[in-house]
Amino acid sequence: MSAKQAHNVASEALGSLTEQVFSQIKMATPALEELSKAAKSYHAAIELANQAANTFIDSFGKVAVTATRARGATHELGVVMQKLVSAHHEIVKERESQANKLANQFVAPLQKRLKAESKNLPKLEDDFRSETKHHKNDLKKAGQSTIKAQKSANKKAADRDRQAKMAQALEAMTHKAQLFEAFNQRTLRDVLIEERRRYAYLVDNWCSVFDMDFAHSETNLALIKDAVALTHAPNELPPTSEQLIASSGSNGLMFEAPPIGTSASSVGSSSSTSRQSSVQPSPLTQELQSMYHPPGAPVGGLSAAYEPTAEQINPRRSPNGGSSPNGHVSGGVALDLVLAQQRASLTVNDGPA
Repeated sequence: MSAKQAHNVASEALGSLTEQVFSQIKMATPALEELSKAAKSYHAAIELANQAANTFIDSFGKVAVTATRARGATHELGVVMQKLVSAHHEIVKERESQANKLANQFVAPLQKRLKAESKNLPKLEDDFRSETKHHKNDLKKAGQSTIKAQKSANKKAADRDRQAKMAQALEAMTHKAQLFEAFNQRTLRDVLIEERRRYAYLVDNWCSVFDMDFAHSETNLALIKDAVALTHAPNELPPTSEQLIASSGSNGLMFEAPPIGTSASSVGSSSSTSRQSSVQPSPLTQELQSMYHPPGAPVGGLSAAYEPTAEQINPRRSPNGGSSPNGHVSGGVALDLVLAQQRASLTVNDGPA
């Protein structure tokens, strides 16, 4: 198989995978929309339950007051009943705080992302198909030029200049095939990031609301830690996903085609070591990142040396579970920052070794 054929086969495989990911994203969207509606209903039910709980506690408190008006042991029992009422009110306040978190840190961000995706994902898919058509037209033209050059070179009177032109035409056609494969690898990388990112943000938002419910069990706490680890660096592609791209490529990872005249093997080996610095988030990822990026957090994500401020350590623990003093909604915190907050919280819960 020639180099040009290898690139074309790889492009077809990569393009097919990209179409499958687009299809999977679209198939998952109705489930996310249903989840958004269910979360709103859940929040409304919690609000009603909290109201009923407060009514119940207030009624119990009135009974406690009547008990305190008695004498002797009955009075002592009435005092204890009032203390129980106060403690029960604190428990309901925590539930009210969780209800606020559910609204601000799960429902609202999910609705925003679904709205943004409904506009941007179709455009991303249209751009992919438009660019695919453009690359195929370029390949077709390059193939026609190569055929003409070959016919000219096959003539008996063909000179070296015609032979050189045929070689240049073949090289140009191979380069067009490389460009097409690189485009398909970049697009597959982008859609894989988008697919993973939507679930990473969703899991993080879920943890920010319900993590305290899991803190009373070591098994459940370990589950939260595993979830946090899997949602790390949502704007990057984990090795398992990179391997999926590399296994379909003609020569491993190749997000950029080598300059014409450069061997693909040398570029393929160097791209694997430099891809972290050259790969940029897709336009949709950049848009959502800027939308949910908190003031003071590094644009490129958290580095090992980054230390969040005391205010940033855990904003979702605030009593109202809503906005911070600067007006930023805690549900809109960039995922890297929230993950750092969770890791800090989990470290504190673990205690010293």
